[in-house]
Amino acid sequence: SIQKRLVETVLLWALIGYPLMGIYTTVSGVDNRTVSIALRLIIAAVCVFLIAKAISDNRFKINGLFATFLILYFIRLVYEYSYQNNDYALVAIQFYLLSVAIPAIAVGSYSEYLLLSQKRIVFLLSFSGVLFLPAYFYAFKNGLLFTQGTDEFNVRYAAEAVNAVSLGHVTCTIAIASFFYLIEYRPRLTLYAVLATVLAGAGVALFLSGARAGIVGLVVAAVVYAVARPSRLAILLPFALGGLMYLPQDHYLVKRMNDLVNAQWDKGSLARLEVQSTAISDFIDSPIVGKHFIDMSWGPGLYPHNILIEILMALGLIGAVPLYLIFGMSIYRAIKFRADITFYTIIYMVSFAFLQTSGAIWSAGNLFVLTSVFLATSNNFVPSPLAGLPRSNRTVNGSVHAHL
Repeated sequence: SIQKRLVETVLLWALIGYPLMGIYTTVSGVDNRTVSIALRLIIAAVCVFLIAKAISDNRFKINGLFATFLILYFIRLVYEYSYQNNDYALVAIQFYLLSVAIPAIAVGSYSEYLLLSQKRIVFLLSFSGVLFLPAYFYAFKNGLLFTQGTDEFNVRYAAEAVNAVSLGHVTCTIAIASFFYLIEYRPRLTLYAVLATVLAGAGVALFLSGARAGIVGLVVAAVVYAVARPSRLAILLPFALGGLMYLPQDHYLVKRMNDLVNAQWDKGSLARLEVQSTAISDFIDSPIVGKHFIDMSWGPGLYPHNILIEILMALGLIGAVPLYLIFGMSIYRAIKFRADITFYTIIYMVSFAFLQTSGAIWSAGNLFVLTSVFLATSNNFVPSPLAGLPRSNRTVNGSVHAHL
């Protein structure tokens, strides 16, 4: 029981933990760096305990190819710091170990429990909105958020501890989880009202953040949901069309989405494309082992914002081939299980999409933890249909399973 709660905590931290912490350090004025390091160390300690427990119980699991990639990338970061005098690599090593590698290794042994606990995870993610949204709106109203952007049209709101992209990601995740719980699990009236409020608040918060990645995430989620459960199109289409009708067309986020659709790039997007072009050139210069994990000539905070391109630059084909295979296998499993653990399929594809538009491998805890969950699951694993059925169907199916 304790192990179950701990592994749930690790997964939730990977998906929404840092932005939730960051918005509260912003509101409270507490030093974010101190709290961040402390919580990351606590999560790492929990992960070490889970790994040790799994080993002692003779049920430790991790995909071999996945473990190989994690080691290769760690070697690259250590090499950059030790032999290339890249001080930024030390920061990446800390984030990578505490937020990516150790949590990803820890959850593998408990992957099947997590997949079978879809309803609980969806509820916890939905309920996190009750914690996140009041702090977010308080920060917005009291001027604790500031605008990020390269021009007057590229407006995004961020906190000192949480950038605009992270705020977009967490509000998108909360919106998806609350919507899924409302539709799939049909909660009782009181909880329905709470989650409906969370859903509306997450939509407003996402809109205010100005982060296009969050909107892209919602689009990806809607497409995956429609493919996994076509019967939900009757709900999705009116919901999507109604939302489009009430969007203020003069809002900066709407204008930025229109630019994205029309392939009109703002300065920030053009800078990313230029960096990605340089990263590909670096790969061509050293296609086998890569050149470096980040080009310091780009300036602070700049990296390819696309992990499929980033790995070519960082580890060349030695790293890109296993990573592409890893993603291919995990996407295959996510699609394979889409009917029964639909939410995990949705959130995995959304996380994958996020990392093709922003973020870096050494900080992509959400994607790599979910990847580990799918890859460590045994080939003959069959998810319980109860994971995705509404409450009205649960009694019948439960009685059927009881007699099998």
